[in-house]
Amino acid sequence: MVPLRGIFEKIGAFVEYDAANHKVTAHRGNEEVDLRMGDKIAKKNGAEIIMEVPACIVGGSTMVPLRFVAEALGGKVTYDQPTNTVSISTTAAGFGPGGGTSGSSGEGIPC
Repeated sequence: MVPLRGIFEKIGAFVEYDAANHKVTAHRGNEEVDLRMGDKIAKKNGAEIIMEVPACIVGGSTMVPLRFVAEALGGKVTYDQPTNTVSISTTAAGFGPGGGTSGSSGEGIPC
């Protein structure tokens, strides 16, 4: 599990959290990803992405499976066993530094 906001913002997405509905929406270019805390189904531009485990809140951060990051915004996830390092690389247009925030992850569905 990894923090959604930190990773999505690093690859250029704008992340919003709707506390009343426990919903996260991320925008990057023409792409939109939606998910609800406690749900294993997220949507990318309306198409379903099934996560291995549901999104949840840990210490005020929305946590999602690392694989979901790659599937949601086209990143490539690699693991270097000798250094015990996970890397996320992106090549699609629109990726890069930037992003933004709106709202606060606050309280929600715990893991």
